[in-house]
Amino acid sequence: MHDVQKALLQLANEHNLGKLSYGEMGDLLEKKLGYKVHKQTAKHHFEQLLKRQMLTGSKKKADVRPSSVAVSGLLFSLPIMGNANCGEALELAEDKVQGYMQISKRLSRIESESQLRRLFGLRAVGESMNAAQIGASKLPIDDGDIVLVDPQFNGNSHNKYMVAVIDGAANIKRVVHDAKHNRVVLHSESTKKYSDIHLHKDDLDHVVFSGQVVGVIKG
Repeated sequence: MHDVQKALLQLANEHNLGKLSYGEMGDLLEKKLGYKVHKQTAKHHFEQLLKRQMLTGSKKKADVRPSSVAVSGLLFSLPIMGNANCGEALELAEDKVQGYMQISKRLSRIESESQLRRLFGLRAVGESMNAAQIGASKLPIDDGDIVLVDPQFNGNSHNKYMVAVIDGAANIKRVVHDAKHNRVVLHSESTKKYSDIHLHKDDLDHVVFSGQVVGVIKG
């Protein structure tokens, strides 16, 4: 692999390349390599990495990150989308990548390559889910943990740990559909006392489920 491509992959772990101009890439590459890299050279090698699927995403969408193949068979690159509440709903949801975390596939406890590629991460804030049981290992969610979120689920959120965006704030809760009382309860699971969130079933039209929490990386 060309030295410029190696350096670009390193940069992709530090920056969202989709937001950088080719001139900016060239400047950052110069600092890493110690010699001038013209913007056209940066563009050529950037496009080669996309073609070889060692980078994934699109400059048009301003989101380009390392693919799992770019960091070997051991690691994958997890985009971190911000914070989510495990307490009072104070953290506003943001639909943009704030950074990336390199994580061992084995540590994620997720075997499906296709699922790993679509995951995103959120940093948990608060202790309202510190008695949750996430994934096969039944891990709790403590303050500062990174939760792994799969944006694809079968549409049935009942009894699943979900990221629910209400009034612009992201909440991590276990969703319980109570058909008898025409309501949906976003349930806290904690060693401390936290109130649940109670919604009429028709209020779900104003709730966005961003995805299902499928794993936890302990903080």
